[in-house]
Amino acid sequence: MQRTKRESGRLSIGIRGVLITNALRRRHKEATQEALTILREHVEVGCESPDSPCDHVDIEKSIAREIAGIDRDFQRFVPGPCLSQGLNFLIFRDPRDVPSQVVRGIFGAILTKNLYKARYLSRMVPIDVVCKANEEDLKKELQKLICMHFPNSKAAQIPQTIEAPDHSAETLEDSNNVPDAIRNPYQESQVTWALQFARRNSNTLQRPTVLALVTNLVGQAYTVELKKPNKLIIIEVVKNTCGLAVISDYHEIAQFGFNLIKASSPAA
Repeated sequence: MQRTKRESGRLSIGIRGVLITNALRRRHKEATQEALTILREHVEVGCESPDSPCDHVDIEKSIAREIAGIDRDFQRFVPGPCLSQGLNFLIFRDPRDVPSQVVRGIFGAILTKNLYKARYLSRMVPIDVVCKANEEDLKKELQKLICMHFPNSKAAQIPQTIEAPDHSAETLEDSNNVPDAIRNPYQESQVTWALQFARRNSNTLQRPTVLALVTNLVGQAYTVELKKPNKLIIIEVVKNTCGLAVISDYHEIAQFGFNLIKASSPAA
């Protein structure tokens, strides 16, 4: 696995994780710790394995395995580089954790169970793929993502030369925490989409170019809906890299904002 130096201020190609912003100035360390705590608490749900029979159990070995498991889970999410003032990245080290699914599950849990309080953390944006910030690499990665999330898209008709990542196995906690209105599948002919594009400390990949590329790959089988899209295509350009993800029901999870979702959640 590629390692990302925190002091570099750049993302390594191929890593996955979440972009986070802090609600208060100069509170990025506190926001980072809150985000790590939320991520680690979230993946603990449903992760316990069934207990083995009590007969002939080696207590010392059992304790050692438990300690090793705790350490492994603790290292599952680690701080990444500080990309700019107020913008940091957390790295997902376990290939089973898909950032878009984990973030969707977290905000679903906030909506349904009023979990995960945050004082310093403002937003948490999933990044499933990181590529170089140029049109050729962006097109290659976008084609794979759009093909996977939009089966009737124009991208799905283009022969795939590189196997797309498997995001089909959604984790148990994500499935249980997402409201029924979000979890129910849509008819493909009714699925709408929108583009969220942001660019920081970079003069590459202009928005009109990116929008034209996305529109062409999605094709005419899906309708653009800017207010309440069923699926949001996320493109975050930071310096010389580009982060991508596709997430469902962006409006219901309040644009990844902890302050926004608390305001829209029903009173306990």
